[in-house]
Order: sequence, then C-alpha cells, then structure tokens
Amino acid sequence: MKHKDGIAIAQRLAREADVLIEGFRPGVAERLGLGYESLSRDNPGLVYLSVSGFGQSGPYAKRPGSDSVAQAFSGLVSVNVGTDGVPHRVGTTISDVVTGVYAFQAIATTLFARATVGTGRWIDVNLCQSTSALLGHKVAEFILEGGVPRALNVPAGTYQTQDGWMMVTLVNEPQYKRLCGAIEREDLATDPRFADFARRADAADTLIPQLREEFLAQATDAWLTRLHAADIIAERILNPGEWLRNPHVEATRAAVRQDTPGVGAVYSPRTPGIASLSEDDLCPAPDIGQDSRAVLTEAGFGSAEIDGFSLSGAVRQAKAMTGD
Repeated sequence: MKHKDGIAIAQRLAREADVLIEGFRPGVAERLGLGYESLSRDNPGLVYLSVSGFGQSGPYAKRPGSDSVAQAFSGLVSVNVGTDGVPHRVGTTISDVVTGVYAFQAIATTLFARATVGTGRWIDVNLCQSTSALLGHKVAEFILEGGVPRALNVPAGTYQTQDGWMMVTLVNEPQYKRLCGAIEREDLATDPRFADFARRADAADTLIPQLREEFLAQATDAWLTRLHAADIIAERILNPGEWLRNPHVEATRAAVRQDTPGVGAVYSPRTPGIASLSEDDLCPAPDIGQDSRAVLTEAGFGSAEIDGFSLSGAVRQAKAMTGD
C-alpha cells in the first residue's frame, strides 16, 4: 500500500470485488485512494467494511485502539473484578474476536440485502462498540438499579476443590436449596439471611466463605456427581488443552485438526453452526503472498507484469513461489 503500483492493483481488484475489508486508522484508506466513496463509484455493489478501535467518526475516532483498550472502554474490565479487588482484562483477545464475529454478521446480511437493493454499503465496525454490544444486559442493569448493580445469582461462582476448580451456577431459587442439600448444609437453606437472591447478594461475604470451605473437602469429580444428581448447573474449569482432550469434545468432533507446513498439527474449535463439518476440508493457512500470483492472474495481469510487481516490491510473494 506504500507503493503506487500496489495501490493501483488494489483499486483494480476492488472494481470486481464483492467485499473489501480494511483496518487502517480512519482516513488513511481514503488518502491512499482506497476509500469507499471513490471505489463505490466504479463498483456500486461493493460491500466495504472498515475495522478500527473507536469507529470512523466521533471525538475518539483518531485515537489508537487495541483489544485491551476496548475491554477497558466498553466496561468489560469493570465487571471482571478478581478476588484481589482489582478489575482485570479478560485473559484472551475477546474484543478482537467479537469484532470479527460482528463484522461477519454485518457482511453476510449486507450481501443478502444487496440482492434486493442492488447496491453495497460502507459498514463501520469497531472494537469498542463490538465489546459494548456484549454488555447490553449490564448497561440495562446499571440503569435499572441506579448505579453498580448487586451481584447476580449469588452464590454462583468459581470454587476450589481438593484437586482443581469448578464453576457452580444458579438461575432460580429452588436450585439454591438443592445446592445446600447436595453439600449437606441444610442450615444455609433455612438461614433467613440467605432467603433469596437479593438477600444472598447482600450477605455474600458471610455465605460464600462457608461454601468455599465445604468444596475444599472433596475432589471435583465427587462434587460434580453430587451436584448433577441434584440438577445443579456445575462443571469443571478446564484450560484449553484439557478442553481439547475432553471426551465430550472428542465425541462431538468439536475441534478440527489441520496439518500445517512448517508448524505441524494445528487444532482449533469448529465454527458453531455455520461451517459445520466442512471445516475438515479447509486448506492450511497460507504463507504471506502464497496466492499472490493466482489472484493477480485471475484479475487479468500477465506473467511478466506480475514478475515486475514482485521485483519492484509492489507485490509480495511467498519464498517458495519466488525460488529464493
């Protein structure tokens, strides 16, 4: 994109493209001659998606953005307070991932609509708005309760056992009484301080330490057997490697393996609902520039032109293709 021939190639490809995705800071694509307004004049059906930190307009549009910044700005960090009392970012690039999901959703629906309206459109998807969209229920709680809401579903949460950690979740009042029965603490079920979710939230500092002490007495599998028998929602906390080797994951083929040159076996979870088992036949991720020649040939460039682009630095090709 810093080479005049590279920009000319991108403009030519955009004239025939269904979708163009760019992740420059707002205004950069336009300065390069690759903005929506100019490209859509030659290709009115173009679906043009811009990805940024804060969006294409507004007072923060030119600010640098990242996954961590989006988590902080959206409110996600504020609701992820650890036992140390400190708000923490989620330990994965959740903002990056969910932005991709929303981007796919927007592109897919716009392509579908194009068949009716006949034109594409410019789609603005950004990390901060995407992460905020995940927290719509928290925004509602904040407004309805007039400030930071009390904890939900107490004593739901993570508990350490003799040999690991598990998650215990409650979604209705009868489950609390069944939980107390499963851990043989009927006194907690009848204590008026813990009579309902609201009172348990107010008395969480008294209730939860007692549950923590009980759960430390047995191993996770023993607790899960008892909790599941009482129809309590609970599960062992797995790390990604344990998830991959879990018998349910293996039985349902929830992960797909791809043998990638230079890397070896690469495993990833399947895309829910959409790709299904078709992901078994996906090609490994290509090297940067691996398909440059094929793309340019399909776009109508001759072999000598492509060689010239490669020599001038306007086009990058994978080393295996150039013979270097």
